[in-house]
Amino acid sequence: MLLGLSIENWLSFKEVTEFSMIATREQQHGERLFKCKNRILPISAIYGANASGKTNFIKIISLAKVFILNGSRPDESLPFYPYLLDDECAKKPSKFSVGLLIDDKIFEYSFAANQKYVIEEKLSEVKTREKVLFHRKNDEIIFDNNLPDMKFLEFIFKSTRKNQLFLTSSVFQNANHFKKIYDWFYNIEIITPDATFYAFEQFFDEKSSLYNEINNYFKSCDVGIDRIECEEIPFSSLPIDNNSKTQLAGIPEGKTFKLRIGRERILISKKDGNILAKRMIAIHLNSKGESVKFNLTNESDGTLRAMDLFPAFSELCNDTPKIYVIDEIDRSLHPLLVRHLIEMYLDSCNNTKRGQLIFTTHDTNLIDQNVFRRDEIWTIDRNKFGASKFVSFSDFKDIRYDLNIRKSYMDGRFGGVPNVG
Repeated sequence: MLLGLSIENWLSFKEVTEFSMIATREQQHGERLFKCKNRILPISAIYGANASGKTNFIKIISLAKVFILNGSRPDESLPFYPYLLDDECAKKPSKFSVGLLIDDKIFEYSFAANQKYVIEEKLSEVKTREKVLFHRKNDEIIFDNNLPDMKFLEFIFKSTRKNQLFLTSSVFQNANHFKKIYDWFYNIEIITPDATFYAFEQFFDEKSSLYNEINNYFKSCDVGIDRIECEEIPFSSLPIDNNSKTQLAGIPEGKTFKLRIGRERILISKKDGNILAKRMIAIHLNSKGESVKFNLTNESDGTLRAMDLFPAFSELCNDTPKIYVIDEIDRSLHPLLVRHLIEMYLDSCNNTKRGQLIFTTHDTNLIDQNVFRRDEIWTIDRNKFGASKFVSFSDFKDIRYDLNIRKSYMDGRFGGVPNVG
């Protein structure tokens, strides 16, 4: 689980700014908090004016994940872009720090880097005090004396390039000392406004629980769809060039390949040497109750957005350890549908479930203490110099549980609103 993170001198975040998933002492909706040494929030909603830094926050999480999991090539520029509105910041590294809960143990992992080098990197286990597992600074590293195979770790560090994280390098060289930290980042799923959810192929499998869930969901949402199905289409009919068709024809036997062409969601597979193509279709009912097939090209943006988001909420409602980070959750969706998805997830939360949802939005109808705790609502504000900073609603004192916090937000009390005019 994510406990929190901090950012400094990266994109629009100039000064150290912190985001936390650790609950405050507030008692409202306490039954849904995961309980360990801390009480951990299952959800956070992030508001802010346009260009305040919301998408930059999502981008930073994505860049950090890719850098940790994939590493870098020799002489490759690193994805660190300092705050550009201060000349001094260009000379300083970008910094990223994250608090993690893994197997009921708390870890803190951090690094500082510029576009050429990793300047510093540190991993600690937090008990009653901090236990530093390793601390890298420039060309030196210090390990905890109780770590096994110390010589092997020192050998790995000597072979770690200056533009590579030691955490990444150790896993790439088959050292398992810190692999659970590395693997944790696989649990972060990022969904951008234009992204198709990775698991849409489950819609093609009538045996998948998701197949029935999505059909029941669409019936409950009044979007006019009776059910989602799939149909086979000739592989030769796909509107892609011959070179792409040749590459797709080379997929291994029994494997599937996901394809998005415009609004279409298509699966390519090979069975008994034959290439099969299937596409998703929507079934509507006419006035006689008869089924009519609609290509997804005929469906609304909102329907497609719901189709792409629903697998995430389906996993969240089950016992997933994943952290879903969704940018502009309300893109193309009616506010009531967004609220329905969020309440569906929150109704499933309890003090043992480890999944988490973090999203950005402009949907002020969600700013409601019947839905969220105050520590679950954040704004990203931008100062007069264009620097972004996080502010939690829980930072403001003397807010009654029955206060209309939506009105207070729109009045500018919590920040994160545009100064129109």
